[in-house]
Amino acid sequence: RHDSLRTRFVEIDGTPVQHIDSPRRFDLEVIEPSDHTATSIDRETERSASELLSIRRDLSTGPLFEARLLRFSASSHSLILVLDHMITDEVSNEILIKELWGLYERALNGLDLSLPRPSLQFADYAVWQHETRDAWMHENATFWQECLKGATGATVPSSDGLIESENPHGTLLEMSLGEGLTARLRETARQHQTMPVLVGLTIHAAMMSRLCGRSDLTIGFVTSG
Repeated sequence: RHDSLRTRFVEIDGTPVQHIDSPRRFDLEVIEPSDHTATSIDRETERSASELLSIRRDLSTGPLFEARLLRFSASSHSLILVLDHMITDEVSNEILIKELWGLYERALNGLDLSLPRPSLQFADYAVWQHETRDAWMHENATFWQECLKGATGATVPSSDGLIESENPHGTLLEMSLGEGLTARLRETARQHQTMPVLVGLTIHAAMMSRLCGRSDLTIGFVTSG
């Protein structure tokens, strides 16, 4: 149904290009664990998801989309979807989940499992974006160049003084916010109709402003959509 879920990335003359496979039958992997207690359901779902995530996938051979269903009883299931970030993003995931629940509701009501044909594929959007890029740059680039004129990186305080380098090396720190704080962060995002990651970025900007003693900051941030 969605070309992006059948996309691989192959190399032609040294250049990576998208290759969309033809539609084919998808055989859903179904596993029936023996333990059906609430604790074991959560544990087995997490274990199975971690197992799928740990598989190293070759972008050139695929598949970059995989699904597994854990059937604990006639009325208790866990559906695990694994999609490589090369073929999806949060907006695309929302479309996929909405369609899955739409089909699920149709099945419950005894209706045929069909959805309207997509009016656009992701490749159509990519072509449109490429074709309109120059016009977008002509209309918007001057504004952003003016906004960022003279912008400098912030000097970040550290425990032993200041990091003076213009291009300091970064590091990755993984930490858990805990269930309570995570729930509050998600609720804040829901109230403001935005994504949790943007709430986190706002918190980061506020902290950086306080640490650096500056109210005007430039922060590099990778986003999509």
